[in-house]
Amino acid sequence: MSTVFPGFAGVVVQWFRSLLLETFHTSWTLIRITLPIIFIVKILTELGLINIITRLLDPLMSLVGLPGSMGLVWATALFTNIYAGMIVFAGLAASLEITAAQATIISSMMLFAHSLPVELAITRKAGVGIGFIAFLRMAAAMIYGMILYHACEFFGLWQQDAVVMFRPLPEESGWLPWLIGQGENLRFIRKKVERL
Repeated sequence: MSTVFPGFAGVVVQWFRSLLLETFHTSWTLIRITLPIIFIVKILTELGLINIITRLLDPLMSLVGLPGSMGLVWATALFTNIYAGMIVFAGLAASLEITAAQATIISSMMLFAHSLPVELAITRKAGVGIGFIAFLRMAAAMIYGMILYHACEFFGLWQQDAVVMFRPLPEESGWLPWLIGQGENLRFIRKKVERL
């Protein structure tokens, strides 16, 4: 019995060690993605460019029943990745009243079309025309978004307010309180990732 237990304890310790290492690597990957996006969105907000971008994207996003600011979420996912789009969504959702249907629509669109620079580079290496694939992915996302929007409207599906599990803490003015708040937000995200 005593010879079996040390072996079992060693396996358990090794499992915990690998779990902690994997959690750290996953958290670090997400933080490396998240930090630049957080700063870019803050700078765009401070310069008043979020409102301009929102107004420019509003006609396109209205086709799928979304406010223009969700266009920034999708554009972020298109040019970076889904995680970055989710970070922008979390930052913007705090100031918006969106329905579960709208959250589903933007999430679905991000699943159809995301990380285009990386995925189109892979497509090019496979010998397929990248212009056609980029168009196909974005058109499929828009068409699916329109179908989903009209189906939700027609059948009255998911019209309740969206439950956003992560809402950034309210911001105080100034860069230092903002940085402290972002650190707290990142710590919250890391804890959620560890639970996965």
